[in-house]
Amino acid sequence: MKATKIIENIFKNYLPSPFTIAILLTFFTFFLALVFTKPIEETFLSYSKEILEFWETGIWSNSFSICLSNDADFSLRSCFGVKQTN
Repeated sequence: MKATKIIENIFKNYLPSPFTIAILLTFFTFFLALVFTKPIEETFLSYSKEILEFWETGIWSNSFSICLSNDADFSLRSCFGVKQTN
């Protein structure tokens, strides 16, 4: 029991939240894409805009819509007063 408390305290006190990790990974990936895939003839600013447009197109694709609908369904099912049917 004591070992689990130690591990729990490490996770609570020293590791960032999953949302923070996701934001940091997003910025890190953006930076890597900007540095390693930028064509020579484009400026960093214009290519940054292009990368953001790619990201916008990808995040609103069909897979994101499916995830969003699944999350909404789960949220509605877990609310009080809503019965689940088979």
